[in-house]
Amino acid sequence: FLRVKDLSGLNGNPEDEVVVDPQTKKLVPASSAKEGLLEWEGEIAGKKVKTAFQLMKESVFEHSLSFYAEESGIPEEKIKKVAREFCTLTL
Repeated sequence: FLRVKDLSGLNGNPEDEVVVDPQTKKLVPASSAKEGLLEWEGEIAGKKVKTAFQLMKESVFEHSLSFYAEESGIPEEKIKKVAREFCTLTL
């Protein structure tokens, strides 16, 4: 994870992780942000970076649903059913 100490010019606790502010699209210490973007990629000091969620999302799509069903022992249809239920939940 990217931390404040890894970036010059960013103020805050050096051990704080960094998030992308959804309003400004700028990097800020996580402790000073109300929320952070889950999906974001950009360049910092000449290096391409992505959020941890973005990396995880990309890695999930490296395999098919049938692969995950086989690995987990859960039938594809059950995975699809749970996914539909999860996506239709309201708060």
